[in-house]
Amino acid sequence: MMQQSKVGVLQLVLGVLVATSLVGCSAVLGIDSERTVLKETPLPEQWACLKDPVPTASRTTFTQTLHFTDGATSTFPSIAGLSVRACQRIDFDCTTPLAPAVLTGADGRAVLTVPSGFSGYYEVAGRDDYQSVIMVERVATSDASYEYSLVTKAIAAAYAAAAGAMYLPGMGNMTLIARDCKGAPGVGIAFALNSSGTPASIVYLANSLPTAGTTETDQTGVGVVFALTPGALNATAAASDGSFTLATRAGLVRSGWLTQLSFYPDQLSLTP
Repeated sequence: MMQQSKVGVLQLVLGVLVATSLVGCSAVLGIDSERTVLKETPLPEQWACLKDPVPTASRTTFTQTLHFTDGATSTFPSIAGLSVRACQRIDFDCTTPLAPAVLTGADGRAVLTVPSGFSGYYEVAGRDDYQSVIMVERVATSDASYEYSLVTKAIAAAYAAAAGAMYLPGMGNMTLIARDCKGAPGVGIAFALNSSGTPASIVYLANSLPTAGTTETDQTGVGVVFALTPGALNATAAASDGSFTLATRAGLVRSGWLTQLSFYPDQLSLTP
C-alpha cells in the first residue's frame, strides 16, 4: 500500500513538472498555448496544378509528335528538312541517340518514339540556320504533341542587337518559356540562371520584342539569354513577387546553337 502511494505521489509530481515546463517554454518562446494552425494560402487558379500528383505511365514507350514552325513570321510556316533526334540529358553531343534521326516533312512534323520517363532533349539539326537544342518539357508518361517555334541565327542576332545584348557566334543562346496550368504564357515570371560560365543577363520581351530593362515576362511568357558559355546549367522560374516557384530545370548550351527551356507548373516538368 505504501508503495502504491509513493508511485501516485511521483506521478503527481511528474505531471506538475511537465505542465510547468510546458508553460515555461510557451512563456519563454512567446508561443500562445491556444494558438491556431495557419492555413496555407491557396495558389491562383492558373498555378494550382503545382500541387497535382505525378501521373503514372501505363506503357514502356510513347509517341511524341513535334511540330516546328518559324516563329519570326506572323503566319508561323512549318519548317521542312529538319533532322530531329531524341537524346539523353547526359549525352551532351548526342553521340548515342535513342533512335535514328527523323526528318520533318512539308508539314514540319517529326514523330519520335521515346521510352517511358524520357526527360532528355531533342536535337534539331539538318539546317544550319535553325540549329536548336530543345529540352524536353515534360517527362514522357503518355503520347503527346508539342509545338515549337524556332528562329534563325540571323533573327536571333537581330533580337540581341535590339535589346543591346551581345550575340557571339561561338557562344550559346537560350530561350526561356513559362507556361501556366492551361498552357497559356506565364505572365509575371522571373528567371534565374545558375551557370559556371560567364554571367549573362536575361532579357525579357515587351510587346513581343526583347527589351532591355524589363524584369519579368509579359503576355508572351518569354525571356532570352545571349552569349552563354557552352556547357550545362540550371535555370529557375518563379513568380516575380516571390510568392511561388515554378521549377528548376537543367539545360544544355552548345556553341552557336539556340536552346529552348520551358517551364510548366505541373509535376511532370519538375524533374531538374
